[in-house]
Amino acid sequence: MDEEIQIFISCHKPCERAESACVRAVMQADIVRSLSAGGEADCFMAARANEFCELLTQYWAWKNCDADYIGFGHYRRYFAFAEGIKADGDGIVRRLFLNEDTARELSLADDAAIAAALNGCDVLAPYPVEYPVGSAYSQFKNSDVLNVEDLDIALDIIEKEFPDYRAAAKKYMRGRRLYYCNMFVMRRELFRAYSEWLFAILRRFYARKDMRAAGYTAAQLRTPGHLGERLFGIWLTHLQMQGGAKVRHCRMAVFESADLVPPLLPKEGANPLFLPADARSAPFAAAALRSAARTAKQKIDAVLLENGISAEDREKLAASVGGCAAVSVRFADAARVFAPCAAAREDVKIDLAQLPALFPAFGRILWSDGFSLFKEDVCAAGGENSLDISPQGERMPARAHREYYPTKGYSDYFWEVFRQTPFYGETGRAKKYGGERNPLWRAAFRLFPAGGKFGSFLRKARRHLGK
Repeated sequence: MDEEIQIFISCHKPCERAESACVRAVMQADIVRSLSAGGEADCFMAARANEFCELLTQYWAWKNCDADYIGFGHYRRYFAFAEGIKADGDGIVRRLFLNEDTARELSLADDAAIAAALNGCDVLAPYPVEYPVGSAYSQFKNSDVLNVEDLDIALDIIEKEFPDYRAAAKKYMRGRRLYYCNMFVMRRELFRAYSEWLFAILRRFYARKDMRAAGYTAAQLRTPGHLGERLFGIWLTHLQMQGGAKVRHCRMAVFESADLVPPLLPKEGANPLFLPADARSAPFAAAALRSAARTAKQKIDAVLLENGISAEDREKLAASVGGCAAVSVRFADAARVFAPCAAAREDVKIDLAQLPALFPAFGRILWSDGFSLFKEDVCAAGGENSLDISPQGERMPARAHREYYPTKGYSDYFWEVFRQTPFYGETGRAKKYGGERNPLWRAAFRLFPAGGKFGSFLRKARRHLGK
C-alpha cells in the first residue's frame, strides 16, 4: 500500500506517545496558535478550543492535511492494530499505562499493521459500544453533564437543513450501538465531506445556543465535542445505508494514564522504607507509617507503592507521619513498576524479591507489608540489602487484610497509633471502595466477570438503574 496515512493524536499536555511515520502526536496549544493566525472561521475555532475538544485537531487537519488517509486518536486512546488482542465486553482493549511495552504489544504505531488494516478500506471506525438500556438518544438524555436540548437542536438542524440524513439520524439515535471518542481513519475525499457536514452543523448549533449565557459549567461547555460523537454515528450510518463504501472496525485501546513519570531516585541521607497501599489497606498502612515516625531516630524516605488509591487517601497517608521531620512520604505507582502491561489493578502483584532489580539506584531497601506496627527505630534493623522488617513489628490481626477499616480485635497500641492518623473516625469506607453492596448483584458479578460481554452489559445496566 503506497498511500500516505496520517493519524493525528490530540494531546493537551506533555505525555507518553506512540509515534511513527503514520502516527503523529499534535499539541492542542500548537493548533490554537496556528488557527489564531487564520481567517474568521479559524479564529472562531481557536477561541473555543476547549469546547470542541479533539474536534479542534480534526478541523485543523481538514484545512491543512492532504494525506490519502486521515484519522484521529487521543493521548489516552489509540487504535490497537495488533492481531488477536483480547478486548473487554465493550470491544475495548484496556491497559493501565501507555508506555513502550504497551505501544509495542498493541501495535499502536506499527506502520505495516496500519497499512494492512486500511488496505482496500474507506472508513476505519472503532467497534461501537452497546448501550444496555434504551437508545443512543436516551444515553445522551441520561447523562449527568449533558443537556438533551442540545442534542435536539443538532437533530433539528439535520431535519431542516440536511434532509438526506433524516433517516440515518432516526435509525442511529433509536439504536443502542454508539460510536465514542471521535476516532476514525478515512479516505481523504470522505474525510473532507464528513468534516464539511460536521462543522456546518456545529456552527449552526452555536448560532442557536449560547452556552455561556445559559451558565454552562466547564464540563457542559464541552458539549460540541460530545455532539461530534453522535454526529459521527449518524454520518457513518448514512454512509452504510447508501452502500458502496468499505467500512471496517478496529479495537480501541484505552489507557488509564499516559502521564510522564520521572524515575524514582533515592533521597540522600535517608533510609528508604517501601510499603504497599491500596484502597483497602490504606488505613492500616497509615498506622504503620505513624508507628515508624514515632520511633524514628534516623531519616526515613517512606515510598508507598500505591495501587489505585485516591488523591484523598494520598493526602491522609502523607499526613499520618504527624509532621515528623525525620520522615518524608512519597508515592510510586505499583503497576508501573511491577506490571507495566497490566489491564486492571487486580492484575498487579507486588513482589519484594524484585525490588532491588526494579529500583537499582537504591542501596539498602527496607520493606514492610503495611500491617506491622513498630516500637523501635526501623532503621536500626541489620541485615541484607533488601530486608523485610515486618516480622520485627507488632503484627496486626489477620482480619486487617480483609477489612476496610479496623473494628474489633486490635491491640491498645494499634488504637493509640491509629487515632493519630487522619483515617481515624472515617465512616462508609467499605461502601465507598468495597464495590457492589447488594448481594444479588454481587453474585451476578461473580458469575459474569467484567471482561466478558454479558458481564460488561450487567455493570452498565447496574449503573443506569442506580441513577
